[in-house]
Amino acid sequence: MLKQVSCLGALVVILTGCVNDHEATINKDLGNAVRHNIALQTINPAAGGPDESQSLDGQRILESIDRMRNRTAEADDSTLIQDVGSSQ
Repeated sequence: MLKQVSCLGALVVILTGCVNDHEATINKDLGNAVRHNIALQTINPAAGGPDESQSLDGQRILESIDRMRNRTAEADDSTLIQDVGSSQ
């Protein structure tokens, strides 16, 4: 008996989701916010198309890598401390 009552209760709860009253609360423009955000975040619609990048010369790339690796991290700091301690 308890099993039948609990099955009947579960069936009633499940069938209440089939009521058509929820359609009145849904806006006509449902989903427009998502479409708008997708459009805003699309930078290049042609992305993923044929690759039109320039071919790279091997010697140029090696020189570029050498410049990057041999670059010093020193900065000209003469202008950074120019006016320290002066009473202007």
